[in-house]
Amino acid sequence: MAYQLIKQKLLDIYRWEMLPRLEALHAEQVYQGIFAHQCTRFGVREVFYPVGAAASFSLMYLLTRILTELPVRRIVELGSGESTVLIDRLRKADDGMHLAYDQSEFWVQRVAARAPGCQVRHAPIVAKSFEGVSFSGYYGLEPVDFDLLLVDGPNGTDRVSRYDCVPLVAANRAAEFVIIVDDASRPGETETIAALTAVLQRRGVAHKLNYISGRTTQAVITTAGYRAASYFF
Repeated sequence: MAYQLIKQKLLDIYRWEMLPRLEALHAEQVYQGIFAHQCTRFGVREVFYPVGAAASFSLMYLLTRILTELPVRRIVELGSGESTVLIDRLRKADDGMHLAYDQSEFWVQRVAARAPGCQVRHAPIVAKSFEGVSFSGYYGLEPVDFDLLLVDGPNGTDRVSRYDCVPLVAANRAAEFVIIVDDASRPGETETIAALTAVLQRRGVAHKLNYISGRTTQAVITTAGYRAASYFF
């Protein structure tokens, strides 16, 4: 009996913990290959390093499809890095808006030099609140209308992580948009994603929530006009 219980426990660990991770890492390799092809197709010659805390290949693949297949003109990023450079290479500098916030002054200078078409703003982390929820967020973050919101900063927290995106979505007046939340499998980001969907439901905005997984997991929220992004993976 004890042997059977141990065996079942090990099978459950493999099935629910190890196997999904192995599948996600295999998917990351697939996205890496597709992304390399995308860079060749669209003439992107930048060297990217989607490792460590940087954007994963699944995210870079997804961004490329969104930026080349959908009418995105106004882009806001919470956090900056490899994704900022990719967006800069794929969009026209004189078309629309590309704005990014980051807590590291050093990183802002580094990214701004590589992405001249983006307004990369240094924004220290301060204590904030929105509708009774306390969180850590960017100082001086300004609500602007966006077509694409990428949430990959500031540094993650155990609770209501990267919650700055919630008031941004509440204030967004664009009729159609797509929201991407990176590291979506973490508990803090999961709470924030739930708050995002609650805001959209309260506003009466019809939306769809999907997830794409590679080395990291992205939550993708789309309205009807950008619904195609929900089927890119």
